[in-house]
Amino acid sequence: MAGRSTPNGKKHPLLFYKHSMDRVWRSMLLLSIVLVPAWYFAPSLLGVQQGSLGDRAMMWAAALSVLGMIFTFFARRMAYVQVKSDHVLIATPLLRMKISFRRMKSLRPMELGQMYDPRRLSWADRRFLLPYFGRTILTIGVREYPHSMGVMKLFLPKYMFNPKEKGFVLLVSDWMRLSTEFDSMIDSFRGRMRENPRRQESARGLYG
Repeated sequence: MAGRSTPNGKKHPLLFYKHSMDRVWRSMLLLSIVLVPAWYFAPSLLGVQQGSLGDRAMMWAAALSVLGMIFTFFARRMAYVQVKSDHVLIATPLLRMKISFRRMKSLRPMELGQMYDPRRLSWADRRFLLPYFGRTILTIGVREYPHSMGVMKLFLPKYMFNPKEKGFVLLVSDWMRLSTEFDSMIDSFRGRMRENPRRQESARGLYG
């Protein structure tokens, strides 16, 4: 039916992002446990005068650690990927990226071990990825990134970037459902392009 809207896909939590924020949250929690009591008892234990530069510095450090702990606690569950009618949305609390289907070159499932060889990883990388080896990931190849790499790497874990080609690595709990949503939405998108000759040319080159 003309004009009928296509329902959006499910919001799939991004597991690499959650794992990364879990680690940051634990670090901020530990830092808060150290800094808050240190600031509170500093005048009596360290001889720091209340209202002095040192006292204010400790207060701000403690406050920032608590705010960081609160932010990361909620942020770790707020990042997701969602397939929509003509693009895929990768959303985090501080960055939202819309990747048009026209910009996509490929969509492939593979085991994580095919992307990252455990024998060639550093100790830190292997420790981060170890819980996920054996899981299936989806890789999105793109012609161009929606933002500069410098901006994206400020807000996304490096493991979400394909190390072999330009694109993204998506690890979600239900990769088969996400893949099915991609197929359904892209088929619908192609159908709309065929119905509109003026748009048909713009749909050429879409993955598959």
